[in-house]
Amino acid sequence: AKNFDQAFRYFKMAAYLGNVYAKDFVGYMYKEGKGTNVNYDQAVKFLFEGAKAGVSDSMNDLGICYQKGLGVDQNYKEALKWYLKAAEKGNKYAKYNLANIYYDGKGVDKDYYKAFNYFLSSAQDGFVKAYFDLGYMYYFGKGTKKDYKKAVYWFEKGKEEDDVDCLFGLGMCYYNGFGVYQNKTIALKLMNKAKDRGQKSAIEFLKDLEK
Repeated sequence: AKNFDQAFRYFKMAAYLGNVYAKDFVGYMYKEGKGTNVNYDQAVKFLFEGAKAGVSDSMNDLGICYQKGLGVDQNYKEALKWYLKAAEKGNKYAKYNLANIYYDGKGVDKDYYKAFNYFLSSAQDGFVKAYFDLGYMYYFGKGTKKDYKKAVYWFEKGKEEDDVDCLFGLGMCYYNGFGVYQNKTIALKLMNKAKDRGQKSAIEFLKDLEK
């Protein structure tokens, strides 16, 4: 916590001296309550300055504020606008957030094709959280052709990064023999690992097996 306090003071000083990346960090720290108390009004102020200066992380965080109504009125259209601006600059987090907006149909028409492509782009940029979602889209054929081998590929990739959702996804593939040779021993090992870390779907799945 002490390191965050020092970082916050340093970044705030740099922000007031005009450093746009410092403005982004200060906005983020106000939003998350790191090194300072949570203050969404201040977060939006600094993030807006960073976003106007072209910092893609500020654009993405500003999108989150609009999506969740943090320091501003909830406004999905504004969230979408800032996510799109950040994604155009290659921001993998914004691509992931866009994918979820199109998947859920929040403030836009539901569009699995767009959701799939944003998940794919975010995953290809190395955002681990997107690996499960991309695998899920391939597994169920949402926004793309069903492809169990590609689902396994992304779940495996996520497992290597210790992503708990990917442990569950890969377990499902082994349990059903989708994209891999069926192996319920491996499946249950993966499922139990996911369950031990609180993955809800794994907990439910294993509970159902006991019935």
